[in-house]
Amino acid sequence: MAEMKTLGQLWSDSWDLFSSKFKSISILSLLLAIPIVIMYILSPKEFLEPGLKFGVVNGWFILLFVALMIFTSLLLNIAVVYIASKNSKKSGISPILKYSLSKFWIAFFTSLAMTFMLLGLTLLLIIPGIIFLVYWAFTMPSLITKDLKFKKAMDYSKSVVKGRWWKALGYGIVFALIPILVHIVTSVILQTILPMNFASAIMYIISSLICSYMYVSQVVVFSEWDKHKIKN
Repeated sequence: MAEMKTLGQLWSDSWDLFSSKFKSISILSLLLAIPIVIMYILSPKEFLEPGLKFGVVNGWFILLFVALMIFTSLLLNIAVVYIASKNSKKSGISPILKYSLSKFWIAFFTSLAMTFMLLGLTLLLIIPGIIFLVYWAFTMPSLITKDLKFKKAMDYSKSVVKGRWWKALGYGIVFALIPILVHIVTSVILQTILPMNFASAIMYIISSLICSYMYVSQVVVFSEWDKHKIKN
């Protein structure tokens, strides 16, 4: 069996895959960002300056915004993981969106269950929450590429991470660090030259693309580690 790829090789593979799928990913990112961008542009002053008091109308606006944010972000996550996976058979934006919608509720309730479990572990002690956050890092790739549901996807993710927990933590930090720095620098620049609502709208689009790259790298690492899974 071939040796497992290094961090540098995985980083290179992630970028190559992201570049090759950039057209589909960017179109999906823009389409799913449209509702959020519109809400940012039309947002009341209080929404962008949370130190001010919210009225009933603004309260409903925030609820709608959060619901749309969850819906579009999760759809993008599903779509990008599917596009990046080797068993991706569908081409074209419409079929990929239909596939993502078909997986939405399974992904939503799996993510919800995982969130509550992590919160419970964190409330007991912070350390168990961090441990299982890393173990369950590949839950979405397990759900999409292995067609698993709920706890089975979480357990499969744990089996892939098993024996390389510290490496998984380190890789996660490395792959997230550069996109986060790009986001911070871009955000500061945009907010100095544009009104807050327009800067926030543009930053959301950029953030969608950054997150898409992180989803692609997640699939690349998952696929490589799955091939070299450490047996009991």
